[in-house]
Amino acid sequence: MEKVKNNFVWPIVTIICTCIIALSLYLGLTSQPERNIITKLQPWEEEDSVAVANTPEPNIITTEELFGDKADDATVWFKSGEYYSSVANYEEALEAYKQAIRIKPDYAKAHLGLGFAYGSLGRAQDAIEAYKQAIRIKPKFAEAHLMLGLTLGNLDRWQDAIEACKQAIRIKPDLAEAHYYLGLAYCNLSRYQDAIESCKQAIRIKSDYAEAYSELGLAYSSLNRYQEAIEAYKQAIKIKPDSAKAYLGLGSAYLDLDHNQEAIEAYKQAIRIDPNWVIPHYNLGVTYSNSGDKGSALEEYKILKTLDIKLANELFKWIYK
Repeated sequence: MEKVKNNFVWPIVTIICTCIIALSLYLGLTSQPERNIITKLQPWEEEDSVAVANTPEPNIITTEELFGDKADDATVWFKSGEYYSSVANYEEALEAYKQAIRIKPDYAKAHLGLGFAYGSLGRAQDAIEAYKQAIRIKPKFAEAHLMLGLTLGNLDRWQDAIEACKQAIRIKPDLAEAHYYLGLAYCNLSRYQDAIESCKQAIRIKSDYAEAYSELGLAYSSLNRYQEAIEAYKQAIKIKPDSAKAYLGLGSAYLDLDHNQEAIEAYKQAIRIDPNWVIPHYNLGVTYSNSGDKGSALEEYKILKTLDIKLANELFKWIYK
């Protein structure tokens, strides 16, 4: 099967910051050369959005109205910051965490929350400083080291991210998210065997870690170990049946083995889960074209025209190459 050389984008990854609240943070990773097809998505195309509470956002009220005689209680402000973060109101979260820190400057968790709010607003350097301050106050704060690593990775400072994750693991060896993100960072530096070991360790700690299985599949695929990749993706799907990312990776592993029909079915399943995600449509169109089914490939082109005209044009060129 003739293959198109196309860079791909690594998945944005959900990491849980356990010391505050359940928070999701997505990182884009740099592209890798010599791949036959787009296998991952852009940050703005992630099918998994940040999950926020369904609680309506409160009206902005005065400190006295909100807290009364607890207006000088740093913990109350910290919890307010947690709430605002949970409903993705990061500007208000910033102010709440800052107030907690004004009252209690050595409040490490508040600095950590502040860093997350900064990061969610795209203020990476401010986030880094907040995480570093949390670490100065509490050097063995594993979650702060992890979040520092995440933010460094988001700036393509992958070696620094690896060191931060390793420090988190030294402090808390059973922090599965640190092993997972370490594996992801290794993948970005093409250290695939190290990535495999890190993802496996994450899975040993957290056996139902679907994202770690997906990343393991990606590392296996990068080493041309496609059958092992397929098994890893299948396990991710078993744990998380609605993971379009895992189906996308599964389809790409099948495609690399020239199992076009299996690849088609996997891409179709990714599309059923997320009909507006452009990458499975593109990959499905390419696979149809490679299989000689130009009509079905053109159907995917028509769909892509309504979603991403640039990618649709790339598919059109591929069909008529």
